[in-house]
Amino acid sequence: MNALSSHLQQLAAGLPAGEVLHVDVLDVDLAGYVRHGRRGDVRVNNGRADAPRIHLRYTLESQGRVIRSGEDRLVDLAYIEPTGSWRSHGQFYYEKRMLSGWFARTIGETHAAR
Repeated sequence: MNALSSHLQQLAAGLPAGEVLHVDVLDVDLAGYVRHGRRGDVRVNNGRADAPRIHLRYTLESQGRVIRSGEDRLVDLAYIEPTGSWRSHGQFYYEKRMLSGWFARTIGETHAAR
């Protein structure tokens, strides 16, 4: 959760002065599944029914006034196809990419409409 929280904070850092984004992450199902072994647990991503899923609630405020709010359930069924291995992109890459896309569509759209 710390990594995803930090990523959301980085996204929100680019908001115009006076705007604040509040996000409550209600549920996270990471990409892949855990395979338990003698040498430790390994997260396996096969691109099938193991897509990342995030359920969140958000409020975007400007100078104390709510300008947008909602609840979204994010899922990326094609998460593994466009990029290949997570190893080249870092930990929680698929989830962070999904949150970045949500931010651009949801919060960025709010700014484009003004």
